[in-house]
Amino acid sequence: MQGRERRGFAVSEVVVGVALLALAGVILFDAQRLAPGSIYGVGPGAAPVIVAAGLVLLGLATVLAAWRGGAAENETGETAAAAKPDSVGVLAILVGLAALIAVIGLGGGFVIATTALFSATAWAFGARAPAAARASIATGFSLSVAIYVAFTKLLSLSLPQGPLERLL
Repeated sequence: MQGRERRGFAVSEVVVGVALLALAGVILFDAQRLAPGSIYGVGPGAAPVIVAAGLVLLGLATVLAAWRGGAAENETGETAAAAKPDSVGVLAILVGLAALIAVIGLGGGFVIATTALFSATAWAFGARAPAAARASIATGFSLSVAIYVAFTKLLSLSLPQGPLERLL
C-alpha cells in the first residue's frame, strides 16, 4: 500500500458486509420456497436469486474492503464516518419515496411512480442542473419501462398498473 497508511480494521464496514450477506441468505431461502408460476420465461424465482447474488457480491466486497484497510476516504480526505450528512439530499429521497407511495396509491402506476423516485434520488445525489434533471427523468422513465416489461412479461409478475402500463 504505497502512499497510504493502514488505518486498521473497520468494524462498521464488516457489520454492513455481514448484514448484506445475511439478507442475501434470507432472500435465497425465500426464493427456494416460491412455487413455479410460469411455463414460459424464467418464473418468479429468478429475480430474487439475481438480487441475492448481487447482495453476496456487495457483502463480500464490503468485508474485503474493511479487512484491507478500514474506511474509505472521499475526495476531501475524510472518512464516511467523519463526513456530515446531506440533510437536503436525505429529504429529497424521502420526498421521492412519498411520491412513489402517493402515485401508486392514487392509481398512477409503476412507471410514473418509479420515475419520480429515480428523479428525486438523482437530484439528491447532485443532478440538480436543468439538463441533468431532464436526463434523470428520461433515464428513470426508460429504466422503469424496462423493469416493468421484464417483470410483467418475462417473469409473469404483476406490478401496479396506471395509464402508461395499459399501453404496454
